[in-house]
Order: sequence, then structure tokens, then C-alpha cells
Amino acid sequence: MDETARARVQATWAGADYGPTAARLEPAAAALVDALAVGPGDRVLDVAAGTGNVALAAARRGAEVTASDITPRMLELGRARAEAAGLAVTWVAADAEDLGGGDGAYDVAASAFGVIFAPRPERAVAELHRVLRPGGRVGLTAWTAGGHMARMTDVVLGFFPDADRRHRPFDWGDPATARALLAGPFADVAVRTAALPWHFPSAAAARAFLERHSPAHVAAAAALPDGRGAEMFDAVEAFYAAQAGPGGAVEVAAEYLLITGTRPG
Repeated sequence: MDETARARVQATWAGADYGPTAARLEPAAAALVDALAVGPGDRVLDVAAGTGNVALAAARRGAEVTASDITPRMLELGRARAEAAGLAVTWVAADAEDLGGGDGAYDVAASAFGVIFAPRPERAVAELHRVLRPGGRVGLTAWTAGGHMARMTDVVLGFFPDADRRHRPFDWGDPATARALLAGPFADVAVRTAALPWHFPSAAAARAFLERHSPAHVAAAAALPDGRGAEMFDAVEAFYAAQAGPGGAVEVAAEYLLITGTRPG
């Protein structure tokens, strides 16, 4: 990733208070760590770690954990979380497409809703393969291609008709695509569907949450001219209002894929 793109990514992910969003995603990270059978002594790399949901879950299971992310603000928040929890995690700055470190250094490489944002997925997969020892385990979570998060993102993308759609994070959310991306370098690729509760007391509350705690939404709104950012959030609120129950509460299941594989020995 060139320096201009790197700076843009770092600014995006530092542009909102991400903590409450990370908290909502914790159950998926725990499910991923369980699926990878992380245990004491495993050397684990959390790739595109954000504030470290996977890293902290693995550390609680006795693993030796390194968390990497491209955004300094995420690393700062992650360190604070680990220290507050009394967990030992090493934090390093790294691009998912260029992880650095030694070949075969880890038993487990995992990423919860992180690697899916790498603009060159094949390169990110190659890096996951490189850092794992033979027999090591890889695992990712990805929002499903036709699920709630994808539909909400389509609402936002409607305000960007010229957006480059050659790769979207939701490409990973198609089981066939996920298998194809991992099947070359990895064996025993398995894909299963799970869901997170994505609940708000009202459509207005959903909008307010995203306005404060979703870096991608905040960055998209800021990129729009002449008040169109507010119009975008109006459309997001309408999207949620269409799914509200009789009392106005929004209770949806945010589907995701849990994808695992093994580096051949």
C-alpha cells in the first residue's frame, strides 16, 4: 500500500470512537478463537486487529499473542484494553498485505472483520500463509455478501456512484469466493454461517450509533459535499426504520461467515 493510501486508511479508522463498535463484535472474535482451538502456548497473530478483540480472547486462553494493525490509534486503544484487562499482548504496526516478521512464526493467524478490507486479498492471503508454520491454522470472519451489513453498505454506496467496486469487503462474504481465496495456499478450508445481534431501541438510535462509532460511515459522510452527509445518514435511518418492529425497536441478525483453514505440512 502506498503512503497516500496508508494515510487515508489510518485517518478513516481513527475518525470515530470505535470502542462501542468493537464491543458489539466481541462475540464473533470469541467464536473465531474457539473455532481455531486456541490454547495455552499457541503463538497467535491477530491481523488487522483493530482494538484487539481476537488478541484479547486468545490471550485469555493462555496464548502468546501479537496484534497488528495499520492504524496507530487502534494500536493505542488496544494496548489500553489489554493493560486494563491484565493481559499480555504485543502490539505492532503492520499492513495486512505486508505483515513483516519471520516466516512460519505463528501457530495461528486470525482476523475478525479486518483482512476483508485489504484491497488486494490474494496478497493478504499470501501473507497469512507465510507467517504460519506448516500445520498452522488460519481463521477469518467476514460479513455475508447478502446480509444486513452488505445491504446497509449498499445504501451508503448509493451516494458514491463513481466508487471503485473492483473489490469490496463483502466479496469475502460469498462462501464460494472465500473458499477460492484460501483454497490455493490452505487446506481443509471450512466455511460456516453465524450471526451477531444488531439491536437498537429505534432507527434514530441506530443512526446516532453509526454517527459516533462507525469510522467508515463517518468518513463516507465527510467525503460528501454540501450537506449530503446528513442526507446519507437520513437514508441509513430510513433503512433501519423499514426493519423496526411495532414498538419501533430494530432487532436484526448481522450474518457473517466464519472461515478456517490449515497451512499444509
